[in-house]
Amino acid sequence: MTDYQQGSYDQINATLCQLGRLRRGEISLIQFEEWLRSVQRTNGPSETEKDITEVCDEIRDMLIKKNRSYGDSALKPVRIFSKADAEAGLMVRIDDKLSRIQSGNGDFGEDTLLDLLGYFILLRIARKRKALAFGSDHGLGAR
Repeated sequence: MTDYQQGSYDQINATLCQLGRLRRGEISLIQFEEWLRSVQRTNGPSETEKDITEVCDEIRDMLIKKNRSYGDSALKPVRIFSKADAEAGLMVRIDDKLSRIQSGNGDFGEDTLLDLLGYFILLRIARKRKALAFGSDHGLGAR
């Protein structure tokens, strides 16, 4: 067993012991929650969790910067030529980006990857807004 596996095993065992104490009434739910929070603070985020946070922050910053530069054109299109809603417009942008990659007319570098990720995030926002407008989350609720 590796040190990581042993640490995970020890953590699971400690949690089960605390749950047993909770079930037997030896500690309150509040005490259990406090213990759990202290363990989470001690262990801290993993390297992957830190990387996920860093990349998501980078994408968030890019989207906010572009939204300030170009206005809210992706989610509130002016509809001069096209009458498509925001969701359809974003899907067209994604299709165009993927088509250029597939045909070899576009470089699949970091900028393209960030653009695609940004479009997918904006598409999720558009779908959530549409669902809220129609009074349903269609599986797009808080996650």
